[in-house]
Amino acid sequence: MLFLLRLVSAFAVASLAATAQGWTTPYLLKLGSVAAGLLAAVAVTLMWTTRTRPSGKIRASVNPLRELLLGAFTGAAWTAGMLLYFTLVLGTPGVPGMIVDFGRKHTDLAIAQLEQDGNWLAASKVIVDTLGSTHTPEWTLELAERAVIDLTRAAASMRTEQARDLLEQAVAIASKYGIPGDLPRLALARLAEHASTGSLQKQYDATQAQLDAEVSKRLALAQHTAKLRLTLATALSQIARQGDLPPIRTILAREIGAAEQLSVSAVDARTVLRGLDQAIESMRPRNLPHGATTRIIRIHPGPMPGILLVDVEVKAATGETIEGLVDKDFSARQSGVVLTLRARPQNHSGSLFLTVLVDTSISTEGEPIRAARSAVAELIRRLPTQAHLRVAAFSDQVRLLADWTNQRSQAIEACGRLQAEGGTAIFLAIEQAIAALASMPGERIIAVFSDGANSLPGPSKEALIDAAKRHSIAVHFVALKVSHYDTSAIQTIAAQTGGQTLVVNHASELTASFQQMADKLTARGYRLAILDYDEVHPTEVRIGNENAVQVMIPPQR
Repeated sequence: MLFLLRLVSAFAVASLAATAQGWTTPYLLKLGSVAAGLLAAVAVTLMWTTRTRPSGKIRASVNPLRELLLGAFTGAAWTAGMLLYFTLVLGTPGVPGMIVDFGRKHTDLAIAQLEQDGNWLAASKVIVDTLGSTHTPEWTLELAERAVIDLTRAAASMRTEQARDLLEQAVAIASKYGIPGDLPRLALARLAEHASTGSLQKQYDATQAQLDAEVSKRLALAQHTAKLRLTLATALSQIARQGDLPPIRTILAREIGAAEQLSVSAVDARTVLRGLDQAIESMRPRNLPHGATTRIIRIHPGPMPGILLVDVEVKAATGETIEGLVDKDFSARQSGVVLTLRARPQNHSGSLFLTVLVDTSISTEGEPIRAARSAVAELIRRLPTQAHLRVAAFSDQVRLLADWTNQRSQAIEACGRLQAEGGTAIFLAIEQAIAALASMPGERIIAVFSDGANSLPGPSKEALIDAAKRHSIAVHFVALKVSHYDTSAIQTIAAQTGGQTLVVNHASELTASFQQMADKLTARGYRLAILDYDEVHPTEVRIGNENAVQVMIPPQR
């Protein structure tokens, strides 16, 4: 009975301590379950072996309060052991993943093989099943992002109902884990448009077939034919709301005229015509001010076949950004064919996460390193105050100078201490920057200054491109061109990730290049999602009605 009193006291103290320390979350329960069980077994064993025992015929004098205190001390000792365990495990990089993400390597290989084979549905099922278990936050976020992408890709080859279920699942996962879900939402909208258009087209075809049959009959059926024409006109007006309206309006007016010549009342049809005229007027693109201009800020690699994301800027002659433009103000064509397009305002200032990497290898000694300090400082000054900034330097190793801050002075001061030494570990620096950006929300950018190609062991160019594209990270470069510098590798990385490469021949040009980069990173424009896109043909984007401007997007293959 006294041993049980000690046991209850120890359990109560341990339970209260675990709850107070927050060890009852699924992640920490899984991480510490084995250690907790082992420590609990040791504690119970010690309490049993030190329990009060009889001495001869007389039981030793015991005090219940003493037993309670001994139990409480045992519970406190268990808590201290668990606190030491969590401190060591959580403070050692890679150890939590080894415990909680047991079998991750095998699972990642299986998913990668299915994705390589194009079996997106099976890959997404494995990912969703894996998400059902408790894992480290890092792997959980990566699995959720891959699930959204693979479910969207799988939906592209499915029938309408199956595709809708997969896309709704992708949207739900994106919402649950707080990651972008623009792609599945766009695909869902596209499915809805196609379904609506197909239904109206069937109505039109059925009415037209009936009309053709009636035309072949005698003149006595003329009035009945005219009524069918009015039905046709109504169907045309509905289809027109999703197509090229002015030609449809011409057809509708002609059918109304034919009906009135046969003495058929066209009052309702005239009402439809007036509504169509109003619809045409409401769907006309906005008139732009005289002297408006546009330019491409960035072209993003297609997240899946048939979709292209483009950031454009539209400015008035005064240099101010033209705001308030919507879908109808933009149109895209390829070889004369109108493409589906969605537009939304794009302002990076509040959601911009930027990592700046500065080459401090020995080849930058002298004027290059001095110019780089000044140029990077100018880039930082031009960033919006809300933007989040991380600065690192690389030579033989990567050195973090400022970690995720929106304090401009701190980052600029860190850049002032840059010194030239060692080799050029540019690929290792980019790999670490991708890892730091992977879990950040919003726009993710890496800006790199270098005067030489990678000269130290590290990840491959292809691995960096794959990781950057998987986490939607654009990599930009400012390269100081010297005789031995082959820029082909960095230009490939920039082009494949939606970034830009600026090559300068003199250190004195670095500041202007970084200013140009800052202007593009902080430009306020519009992100266009162009659907049904064919990457082998150029695409013409037209903006506005009167004083319209246009830009040509070159083929992306």
